[in-house]
Amino acid sequence: MAGLSDKVELDREDIRRLDQLGDRLGDTRPLMAAIGGFVRDVARGRFREQKGPDGKPWTKSLRAQLVGGTTLVDRGLLRDSYIDRTTATEAVVGTADIRARIHHFGGVIRSRSGGKLAFGLADGGFAVVSQVTMPARPALGVNDADRVEIRALVADFVEMGAAA
Repeated sequence: MAGLSDKVELDREDIRRLDQLGDRLGDTRPLMAAIGGFVRDVARGRFREQKGPDGKPWTKSLRAQLVGGTTLVDRGLLRDSYIDRTTATEAVVGTADIRARIHHFGGVIRSRSGGKLAFGLADGGFAVVSQVTMPARPALGVNDADRVEIRALVADFVEMGAAA
């Protein structure tokens, strides 16, 4: 998946438990789908919470300051672009939306031609500037609470496989 993605690795104990069950686990695609769906939903939920994986609040956008609304959620296109793709061995969550990288990591936007940037403002005004500095507003990432939930999904899957 091009764009922005995150990777979570299970610790040795989780892998050891999965290996011990071997064939008894059967098809692991439902587990990977559950993990992928969970991480995708968490990333989308950060747009509602307005906080990054580290719990730090996002810097409020100029649009949200001028006319209200929620930072990075005008029509929800960026938020809704986060998807998951899973196989029997991995769950990948990310987005192909080109805007995700600058919003996630922050940075400076300059004109490719070296000239000025011109754009309309949410309040109807207009700006012409040499650059725009975007603050980091990460949505994708797994924190300690998320890891606990992912381990619980693995444990539930292993328990169901062991009972079968």
